[in-house]
Amino acid sequence: QDRTHWTLPAGADPEAIGPPVPGQPAPYPLLVTVGADDAGNAWLLNCEGLTLNLTGDPVFGADLARYVAAEIACNPWSAGVLVDCVGVAEEVAPLNPDRIRVHTAGADPAGDALAHAVAILDRIRDTTTDLPTARARMTGAETWPGRMLLLDAAGEHTPALNQLLGLLGDHGPLTGTALV
Repeated sequence: QDRTHWTLPAGADPEAIGPPVPGQPAPYPLLVTVGADDAGNAWLLNCEGLTLNLTGDPVFGADLARYVAAEIACNPWSAGVLVDCVGVAEEVAPLNPDRIRVHTAGADPAGDALAHAVAILDRIRDTTTDLPTARARMTGAETWPGRMLLLDAAGEHTPALNQLLGLLGDHGPLTGTALV
């Protein structure tokens, strides 16, 4: 009812959600598994447009960041996603070097992530739809890729990172970007 949750039984016929379209991008490329309930149903989170802070035990936080990066590296629906890792999840890069980029300490990929978010936001404003629908309908001449910036919290807040935080706060789901 709140239009923020949906379910699909694992055994459902894919035709029930529509006919397959060859080459059609997934509407939610930053969708990652975050757990399961007592009935064995998988819980997934669409990270797109979110700023996620992993708190608590630093070892478990780093493990979760690696897991999120590994999901994006391997999920078939995450094709075209780019994940920038700074100080965390670097060992995941060999799983899919086309999707996972590792940056050295002191690097600031937030500027590239900010440029991506602004470009997607500008493009979506020129349509009459939301980002997942634009992807599913393959609206426009270009694709609608997702982007994730995974940062170790010990890094400094650069001007580009602060701008990205503000943009995600104001326009989150329209940016095609996640910050973890």
